Amino acid sequence: MGALAVLAAVSSAASIYAAQQQYSATKNQGRLAENQANIQASQIEDQAIAERGMAAMNAKEQRRQGTLMQSKAIAAAAAAGRSPSIDKGASDIIGDINAETEYSALTSLLEGRVKASNLQMEASTMRTQGSIARKSADKMARAGLISNIGSNIGLIGSTFGQKYGSFNTTNATKTT
Repeated sequence: MGALAVLAAVSSAASIYAAQQQYSATKNQGRLAENQANIQASQIEDQAIAERGMAAMNAKEQRRQGTLMQSKAIAAAAAAGRSPSIDKGASDIIGDINAETEYSALTSLLEGRVKASNLQMEASTMRTQGSIARKSADKMARAGLISNIGSNIGLIGSTFGQKYGSFNTTNATKTT
Protein backbone atom coordinates (compact mmCIF):
# COMPACT_ATOMS: atom_id res chain seq x y z
CA MET A 1 0.00 0.00 0.00
CA GLY A 2 1.44 3.37 -0.96
CA ALA A 3 2.20 6.18 1.44
CA LEU A 4 -0.57 8.28 -0.07
CA ALA A 5 -3.12 5.55 0.58
CA VAL A 6 -1.94 5.10 4.18
CA LEU A 7 -2.03 8.83 4.71
CA ALA A 8 -5.56 9.00 3.29
CA ALA A 9 -6.72 6.13 5.53
CA VAL A 10 -5.18 7.72 8.64
CA SER A 11 -6.59 11.11 7.72
CA SER A 12 -10.03 9.61 7.20
CA ALA A 13 -9.89 7.73 10.48
CA ALA A 14 -8.89 10.92 12.30
CA SER A 15 -11.67 12.84 10.58
CA ILE A 16 -14.24 10.19 11.49
CA TYR A 17 -12.99 10.23 15.11
CA ALA A 18 -13.33 14.03 15.19
CA ALA A 19 -16.80 13.75 13.70
CA GLN A 20 -17.76 11.24 16.38
CA GLN A 21 -16.49 13.65 19.06
CA GLN A 22 -18.53 16.45 17.47
CA TYR A 23 -21.52 14.10 17.37
CA SER A 24 -21.22 13.48 21.12
CA ALA A 25 -20.71 17.16 21.88
CA THR A 26 -23.75 18.20 19.83
CA LYS A 27 -25.93 15.56 21.50
CA ASN A 28 -24.70 16.71 24.92
CA GLN A 29 -25.55 20.33 24.05
CA GLY A 30 -29.06 19.20 23.18
CA ARG A 31 -29.41 17.31 26.46
CA LEU A 32 -28.06 20.31 28.36
CA ALA A 33 -30.56 22.63 26.67
CA GLU A 34 -33.39 20.26 27.57
CA ASN A 35 -32.20 19.96 31.18
CA GLN A 36 -31.93 23.75 31.54
CA ALA A 37 -35.43 24.16 30.11
CA ASN A 38 -36.77 21.58 32.55
CA ILE A 39 -35.11 23.33 35.50
CA GLN A 40 -36.54 26.70 34.44
CA ALA A 41 -39.95 25.11 33.90
CA SER A 42 -39.85 23.67 37.42
CA GLN A 43 -39.03 27.10 38.82
CA ILE A 44 -41.92 28.62 36.89
CA GLU A 45 -44.24 25.89 38.19
CA ASP A 46 -43.12 26.78 41.72
CA GLN A 47 -44.08 30.40 40.96
CA ALA A 48 -47.51 29.18 39.81
CA ILE A 49 -48.01 27.35 43.12
CA ALA A 50 -46.92 30.49 44.99
CA GLU A 51 -49.40 32.60 42.98
CA ARG A 52 -52.25 30.29 43.92
CA GLY A 53 -51.17 30.37 47.56
CA MET A 54 -50.90 34.16 47.63
CA ALA A 55 -54.32 34.48 46.00
CA ALA A 56 -55.84 32.19 48.63
CA MET A 57 -54.18 34.17 51.42
CA ASN A 58 -55.42 37.46 49.91
CA ALA A 59 -58.95 36.09 49.62
CA LYS A 60 -58.85 34.91 53.23
CA GLU A 61 -57.61 38.34 54.38
CA GLN A 62 -60.29 40.13 52.36
CA ARG A 63 -62.96 37.94 53.95
CA ARG A 64 -61.50 38.64 57.41
CA GLN A 65 -61.52 42.38 56.71
CA GLY A 66 -65.09 42.10 55.40
CA THR A 67 -66.21 40.29 58.54
CA LEU A 68 -64.54 42.97 60.66
CA MET A 69 -66.24 45.73 58.64
CA GLN A 70 -69.57 43.92 58.90
CA SER A 71 -69.17 43.66 62.70
CA LYS A 72 -68.41 47.38 62.91
CA ALA A 73 -71.48 48.14 60.79
CA ILE A 74 -73.68 46.02 63.09
CA ALA A 75 -72.18 47.74 66.16
CA ALA A 76 -72.72 51.19 64.61
CA ALA A 77 -76.33 50.31 63.72
CA ALA A 78 -76.94 49.01 67.24
CA ALA A 79 -75.40 52.17 68.75
CA ALA A 80 -77.77 54.23 66.60
CA GLY A 81 -80.70 52.16 67.83
CA ARG A 82 -81.20 50.32 64.55
CA SER A 83 -81.35 46.56 64.47
CA PRO A 84 -80.10 44.98 61.23
CA SER A 85 -82.64 42.19 61.60
CA ILE A 86 -85.51 44.73 61.66
CA ASP A 87 -84.16 47.83 59.89
CA LYS A 88 -84.07 47.36 56.11
CA GLY A 89 -81.42 50.11 55.57
CA ALA A 90 -79.01 48.61 58.11
CA SER A 91 -79.66 45.14 56.68
CA ASP A 92 -78.93 46.37 53.12
CA ILE A 93 -75.66 48.00 54.19
CA ILE A 94 -74.48 44.83 55.90
CA GLY A 95 -75.56 42.74 52.88
CA ASP A 96 -73.67 45.08 50.56
CA ILE A 97 -70.55 44.76 52.71
CA ASN A 98 -70.85 40.97 52.61
CA ALA A 99 -71.41 40.92 48.82
CA GLU A 100 -68.50 43.29 48.15
CA THR A 101 -66.24 41.26 50.42
CA GLU A 102 -67.08 38.00 48.67
CA TYR A 103 -66.71 39.61 45.24
CA SER A 104 -63.23 40.89 46.15
CA ALA A 105 -62.21 37.53 47.58
CA LEU A 106 -63.39 35.62 44.51
CA THR A 107 -61.73 38.15 42.19
CA SER A 108 -58.46 37.68 44.04
CA LEU A 109 -58.77 33.89 43.71
CA LEU A 110 -59.55 34.17 40.00
CA GLU A 111 -56.62 36.50 39.35
CA GLY A 112 -54.31 34.07 41.15
CA ARG A 113 -55.61 31.15 39.13
CA VAL A 114 -55.20 33.04 35.85
CA LYS A 115 -51.61 34.01 36.73
CA ALA A 116 -50.87 30.45 37.79
CA SER A 117 -52.41 29.06 34.61
CA ASN A 118 -50.31 31.41 32.48
CA LEU A 119 -47.20 30.35 34.37
CA GLN A 120 -48.11 26.66 33.87
CA MET A 121 -48.47 27.27 30.12
CA GLU A 122 -45.10 29.06 30.10
CA ALA A 123 -43.51 26.09 31.89
CA SER A 124 -45.07 23.66 29.45
CA THR A 125 -43.84 25.73 26.50
CA MET A 126 -40.36 25.84 28.00
CA ARG A 127 -40.31 22.05 28.40
CA THR A 128 -41.46 21.63 24.80
CA GLN A 129 -38.73 24.00 23.57
CA GLY A 130 -36.15 22.02 25.52
CA SER A 131 -37.35 18.77 23.99
CA ILE A 132 -37.26 20.29 20.51
CA ALA A 133 -33.72 21.59 21.13
CA ARG A 134 -32.58 18.12 22.18
CA LYS A 135 -34.22 16.40 19.20
CA SER A 136 -32.82 19.01 16.83
CA ALA A 137 -29.32 18.56 18.25
CA ASP A 138 -29.67 14.78 17.90
CA LYS A 139 -30.64 15.13 14.23
CA MET A 140 -27.84 17.61 13.53
CA ALA A 141 -25.35 15.31 15.24
CA ARG A 142 -26.45 12.29 13.18
CA ALA A 143 -26.46 14.26 9.94
CA GLY A 144 -22.95 15.61 10.60
CA LEU A 145 -21.59 12.17 11.43
CA ILE A 146 -23.20 10.52 8.41
CA SER A 147 -21.98 13.32 6.14
CA ASN A 148 -18.43 13.00 7.44
CA ILE A 149 -18.37 9.22 7.08
CA GLY A 150 -19.79 9.48 3.57
CA SER A 151 -17.21 12.00 2.45
CA ASN A 152 -14.39 9.95 3.98
CA ILE A 153 -15.55 6.79 2.23
CA GLY A 154 -15.52 8.76 -1.00
CA LEU A 155 -11.98 10.03 -0.25
CA ILE A 156 -10.69 6.55 0.50
CA GLY A 157 -12.36 5.17 -2.64
CA SER A 158 -10.85 7.95 -4.72
CA THR A 159 -7.38 7.43 -3.23
CA PHE A 160 -7.42 3.68 -3.76
CA GLY A 161 -8.96 4.16 -7.22
CA GLN A 162 -6.04 6.33 -8.27
CA LYS A 163 -3.58 3.79 -6.94
CA TYR A 164 -5.23 0.58 -8.12
CA GLY A 165 -7.52 1.66 -10.91
CA SER A 166 -11.09 2.86 -11.05
CA PHE A 167 -13.02 2.06 -7.83
CA ASN A 168 -16.81 2.16 -7.89
CA THR A 169 -18.15 2.92 -4.39
CA THR A 170 -21.72 2.12 -5.40
CA ASN A 171 -21.26 -1.61 -5.70
CA ALA A 172 -17.79 -1.82 -4.13
CA THR A 173 -16.27 -3.74 -7.04
CA LYS A 174 -13.05 -2.96 -8.87
CA THR A 175 -13.61 -2.15 -12.53
CA THR A 176 -11.03 -2.57 -15.24
